[in-house]
Amino acid sequence: MRTIDDLKRVNDVCGIKNELTLCFRMQSEWGIMAGADPDYNNFFSVIMVESGTVCCSINYHKVHLQKGDLLVLSPKLLFGINEISTDFDAYYLAVDQSSFDGMLVQDTAFKHLIMFYTSTPIPVLHCTDKAQEVVIGFMDQLSHLMQCAVTNVYIDKMMLLVEQSLMLQLVNLLPQNFEEEIQLSHQEEIFRQFVDLLMQNYRRQHNSSFYSDRLHISNSYLARILKKLTGRTVKNFIFDLLQKDASDMLKYTDMTIQEISAELGFPEITAFSKFFKNSCGVAPIYYRQNNSAIS
Repeated sequence: MRTIDDLKRVNDVCGIKNELTLCFRMQSEWGIMAGADPDYNNFFSVIMVESGTVCCSINYHKVHLQKGDLLVLSPKLLFGINEISTDFDAYYLAVDQSSFDGMLVQDTAFKHLIMFYTSTPIPVLHCTDKAQEVVIGFMDQLSHLMQCAVTNVYIDKMMLLVEQSLMLQLVNLLPQNFEEEIQLSHQEEIFRQFVDLLMQNYRRQHNSSFYSDRLHISNSYLARILKKLTGRTVKNFIFDLLQKDASDMLKYTDMTIQEISAELGFPEITAFSKFFKNSCGVAPIYYRQNNSAIS
């Protein structure tokens, strides 16, 4: 699962102390991510395209973005970047889920944003030049505040005010009748519910029957839906998430292999080692020796 810390490492902005929000410019260098497997973000995010084009995938549906397009992503969507033009330029905002939930408590207007990205299969807003200018202005302010050499309570408050103003601007951009216009098909709704279940349970529940039982459908019907919408199986989804978490834990933590095995729901360390070797081609201990970021 992709975290805000992952974004910091990829974009070489590890010096930013703020752990709940990250705002930075995406440019054509992000093309290095093209072709990587889609992953879940564990944060709310927004991409505002200023120039060029980018081809993304959202739950394995291709989405083409160009100048003026604003993509709103919830934490429970599979997101990947397939291709980026050489003149691509955009702003990327990532907000920790707990921080965004805190905004909901303060202002119910933000619930409209949640309704938009949960009820819209492709959550893209098309901005006028003026609206794009306003959104980029807020993002530019956030990016500047994050890079201030001095971090104190006043800087934090300024960031929060700018962040809330930006979110309210996004709410203002929502089409007034989007709730009536957009309808998920029965199978798309099941897929959305499957993703919700998956994100809450994949570390403990590795069997597909758990998910079909919770969705009150047969295992074969769930398999047909996933095959039709994504070309993948329940096991593909579960194992990809487990493999990504296992790799990150081996690389970025000092947890023992036995602790990682238990954290990811494997009954014994031999089962975890076999799974990891089949997924990554090497045993966990050798992966850690060659990839550990712990000094």
